[in-house]
Amino acid sequence: MARGKRKVAERDYEKLISSTKECIEKLETKSVEIREELRSKKDELKKLERNFENYKIQKAEEEKQQQTQELAKLLMESDMSFDEIKEKLTKNIKKKKTEKVENTESVEKTEEQKETA
Repeated sequence: MARGKRKVAERDYEKLISSTKECIEKLETKSVEIREELRSKKDELKKLERNFENYKIQKAEEEKQQQTQELAKLLMESDMSFDEIKEKLTKNIKKKKTEKVENTESVEKTEEQKETA
């Protein structure tokens, strides 16, 4: 059985077509504007992230510089000579290194004991 032709309602098609085309053009324009804004915001985000990384580095450097100045001030206020200060610091460094070695050796021994058990 053949289908009958579908009836099309009477309308002002020219006006509807032109208004739909205008709407499409507006949406395309908005789409381009949104893409440009999105690209701009992505660029801004990259700049902010780079600036933040640089800021963190700068802040760490400033903190290190401040600590160095405080240390220098404390050393100047102490009545110790340069050689005395150097000797104490090198002794402390050597002491810490030997403690680290001893700690790692004891950890290795306990791991070996666990493996053999």
